[in-house]
Amino acid sequence: SLDNQTLPPLLSHLLTAEKRPLIMGIDFAGKLTINNKEKPKKPLQISDIHFQANRLEQTSTTENFVFAGYLPSEGIIKAKGVLNLAPVTIEANLAFSNVDTQIFSPFFSKWPIPFHSRTLLHGKGTYSFPDSSYQGDLRFDDTTLQSEPKTPLITWKSAELNNISCRFSPFSLHAESLLLSTPQFQWQRSTQSPFQDLKKGIHLLTQDSSEAKTLF
Repeated sequence: SLDNQTLPPLLSHLLTAEKRPLIMGIDFAGKLTINNKEKPKKPLQISDIHFQANRLEQTSTTENFVFAGYLPSEGIIKAKGVLNLAPVTIEANLAFSNVDTQIFSPFFSKWPIPFHSRTLLHGKGTYSFPDSSYQGDLRFDDTTLQSEPKTPLITWKSAELNNISCRFSPFSLHAESLLLSTPQFQWQRSTQSPFQDLKKGIHLLTQDSSEAKTLF
């Protein structure tokens, strides 16, 4: 069990202490609960985890870890690649499918769009840390983007982002191509013109990307 944005004391000591013990390998099977301090009744559960890592006592440049885990309700994520502990660096090949993004929404209560929206996420690519970057492909199925409940800005059946380059801190996103299937734009009737409502929606989608705080 972990708290979001906080390492448990033992793990913090293992990774940061000057005289930390020598870790040669990790072999873990089980489940993980990530608690959310702002929404304590809605933790993130990762089940049926299998994680193995070796050669951690040395700096590795070749594959030395594998990971697999399941997310509610039918989501799955797999990773393999290079993990180093001193300092912590990750270069991982990722594959994930059927990830319902609503399971993450409690962690984004300060971000209206991620908090209220929903999609099924599929993807395959490479994640790097500490660069906090992702390169690869993404597909978003049965998507509803909205900044308030029951007030969708746009919906679509399927969207594919190919050959993307994404950096999380500060946030930036570039894609070679976007394929969008059955999009529908919506707005609520008001004293403003629909173009003003659409402009407001686009602003809500992008307003936090330039702030110091980022999603990751």
